Amino acid sequence: MLFFGAHNECDNWRSRLPHQESRLPETLLKVPAPGYRTFGALDCLLDAVLPIARREAPELVRDYEGVLSLFTDRADENALGRLVPLAESAALGTTRRISRESHESAKIIDEVARFLALLPVHTSTYASGALLVAPGLEYWDRPSLRVLYRAALLADEDAPLTVIGLCGPSLLPKGSSSADSVQQRMGALRSRFFGNLAERDGVFPVYSESATPTLAEFPCEPIGMDPSEDGEELLRSIGEALSFQNFERVLLLAESITRSASGELAVHIQRLSAISEAQSGELDSARERLSDALNSADNPVVYAHLRYLLGLISTKRFYSLEEARQHYATGKEAVQDLVEIDPEARVEYAWLLNGEALVSVMQARTAKDQEIRTALHEDAFSKAFDAFRLVQNDRGISAFYLRHNLAANITFLLEITSRVPEARKFWQRVMEAPSRAESKEFILPYRLRTGLLLHKEGDNTEAMRALEDSLDAARELGDGFYEERVLASLGYVAATTGRMERACAAFTDGMALATRLRDPQAQQVHASGLLWLAARGASIPGGAWLQHVHAWPQDVRERLANALAEGTLGQTLADLGLQLQVPGPKLPPHIPFVDLEDAPKQDLNRLLVGADGQGAPTSQQQPKERVGV
Repeated sequence: MLFFGAHNECDNWRSRLPHQESRLPETLLKVPAPGYRTFGALDCLLDAVLPIARREAPELVRDYEGVLSLFTDRADENALGRLVPLAESAALGTTRRISRESHESAKIIDEVARFLALLPVHTSTYASGALLVAPGLEYWDRPSLRVLYRAALLADEDAPLTVIGLCGPSLLPKGSSSADSVQQRMGALRSRFFGNLAERDGVFPVYSESATPTLAEFPCEPIGMDPSEDGEELLRSIGEALSFQNFERVLLLAESITRSASGELAVHIQRLSAISEAQSGELDSARERLSDALNSADNPVVYAHLRYLLGLISTKRFYSLEEARQHYATGKEAVQDLVEIDPEARVEYAWLLNGEALVSVMQARTAKDQEIRTALHEDAFSKAFDAFRLVQNDRGISAFYLRHNLAANITFLLEITSRVPEARKFWQRVMEAPSRAESKEFILPYRLRTGLLLHKEGDNTEAMRALEDSLDAARELGDGFYEERVLASLGYVAATTGRMERACAAFTDGMALATRLRDPQAQQVHASGLLWLAARGASIPGGAWLQHVHAWPQDVRERLANALAEGTLGQTLADLGLQLQVPGPKLPPHIPFVDLEDAPKQDLNRLLVGADGQGAPTSQQQPKERVGV
């Protein structure tokens, strides 16, 4: 529950709570220090509840010691805060492209949120539920706010975790942050995120009657470090904030040194700032910032990378394909004479080829002339294979990440041009390696992709075996987000090949997991799968699970339950447009229901492979479910 308005005008917040929650034990949290340090506000929360947990629930603390140690071990803190470790490939993907890659950060957020959600179950202090009062909520960093909301969302209804967030009059209406001053940009970033948060189930904004939200002067003080001495550490800290989608922290770090930074350091600050703006939806500002950085980029490799980023924005956000092609071509010209002698130039040139290949694929999709479409697909193949061969023997994380990306893209190209056996053979040839044969992190995506390709080939026995391998890997890793995706794929393949019992088990497990994850989109996928099976005579669990699909309005859930009981489900599903959802070709790199961020207009992978998702059936607007925030 969020209260927007002046702090001193929110003293009557307790009177607005339901009677039962107003009697919960109150824990007052400290206001976090200025600066939006990544997970800085979470420190305030853990400082308040960890002593209680260690005293009353030591076993719970031990169970979560791994993730808690990321926040309780503060020996390596400095003026920039501390770095929370993240998979290197995930960090690299976030800091050199415009797409959010939040799967790794979402796992951290989810795990610490589950610890907090279990406190009322395991402690006597919070036995009836916990009431957390967070003054100065507008100064909480985004990763901490995600933890706070998710903990309340996950808490048991009989032992709730209720949050009272007290905010000053500093949140603007949801809108653009393209403004002149840092304070205005900060205020708009805050407003947009709080606007997204306010729309979530269980969040109830209450505005003070006498205070209208207005722009406040957000602090933007220098961080007290010399860019000439600490440039690499500054860039690393900006990159970490960007990896956790902590856009306010990126803004503060970048702006605090922009005037004093020069040369390549200044260009990289502009680059990371532009990526942050692109990821947070400020596309015009991101494009303008990258264009400005081009004028200061003396290093041809850096210049080429800036052109690549501009090409990505043109391709994936503005859908201006000819403009994108020009950026990629200009970037290639900048480094073409260095490709043979400079590994970094070689990698950058390959990324630019990869960008050109994507443009050709997108243009082919809309081409009406078959000859033009074929020529564009052949151009995409040529560019992608040239890029792969260029970096095939290079070492280092950048080349490895690029090769993996190219292998997936070439497989994808072969698939969408109906060369599925070639796609599967190429995927297996370039991805299989004895050194990672036992790696669950490798088996999970590799066998999933292999299984879906085998299914398209018609070898469904091997397809099911591959998908079961992927599912086992996800479960051994404890990765619920990807386990749910594998279950959706497994249920689809089993259902469409007549393996009704296995399909039912997969969708049933997927539905339970989606509910545990509080993933409304996944709930729809698995619910639709179960109903599709029932319409074809399969035996599925009783209809009580339908009530958990909160993305479907209550009258739609009742209509489906009645049709299920009356045996008229086939026609009802057709009327509502509900059907089996075709699995996407790749595991999603971001987890939107944990990020709480706006999603891109299109999922290009699903769009290009022809696996467009279905919309939720709608009726009259429903009130939000109350889940204790």
